[in-house]
Amino acid sequence: MTKARLIATLKAAEVPYADDPSNRNEDFTRVRLRAAMAGALREGLTPERLARLAHRVERIEIRAPRCLERRAAARRAGAMAGRGAGHYGYGGVRPAA
Repeated sequence: MTKARLIATLKAAEVPYADDPSNRNEDFTRVRLRAAMAGALREGLTPERLARLAHRVERIEIRAPRCLERRAAARRAGAMAGRGAGHYGYGGVRPAA
């Protein structure tokens, strides 16, 4: 139910309700976030999609350091084996430029 419909329903039923002007004051972060979310929703960024994106970022934040450490360890091992700086740690295949 939209806010407008809720207010109309309350008025029609003569149910008193509070209107907090701070909910329209853009000095508050919550007000700016609501406005931004309205625009994001129009672009298709639903709460579900935002949650999926947050989950993916979390997975990357967990996995990236491990991956980088494994790669650094492979480079160190290659350097210690006398392969020097030209070895890339993955079968000697040079990464694409």
